Amino acid sequence: MSTGLSSSTPYKTDPKTRIKAKYTPGQWNSFGDERYDYAFLRAAEQSGAGWLGLDCRGCNLYADCTCVGYPQNYGASGKDMYAVEGYSRPAGVLIRMLGIPFNFGASGGPWITNFSSAYAPENNMAIAITTQMDLGGVPAVYSPAFDSNTFGLFAQCRDYTGADPL
Repeated sequence: MSTGLSSSTPYKTDPKTRIKAKYTPGQWNSFGDERYDYAFLRAAEQSGAGWLGLDCRGCNLYADCTCVGYPQNYGASGKDMYAVEGYSRPAGVLIRMLGIPFNFGASGGPWITNFSSAYAPENNMAIAITTQMDLGGVPAVYSPAFDSNTFGLFAQCRDYTGADPL
């Protein structure tokens, strides 16, 4: 199961949030290529939500990280955030975290290295996002491996200077 954004996918945001820009890879929109199942949104205003960096270096194929999401199988049926510690490993064209028991609702949740409540430039770096889940056998979540293509799309969204809002 893959849950990706397309140009017709509605975004779940706070109703007061105005989206300034949205970017999805052409390989996902045109071909459904699971290596490009991610997107970036830019809000018209800063949220004050805190720091979450982006790390697109290849060294993250083998990283200790924390998977965060709002899974429907815990708490208030997808209304509570949960975090589970794990490690990323290559799995074909994707990367995988084994033993993560999240199900539906956790899609889009970041995999974060150096998870911390303290600000430091090396803390809280997103290295992947949950795009698929394996609900049979050993629980696992999957993500595209973030790379230079991912960072290029992020930079386009970050540097957008067009009209406000979408």
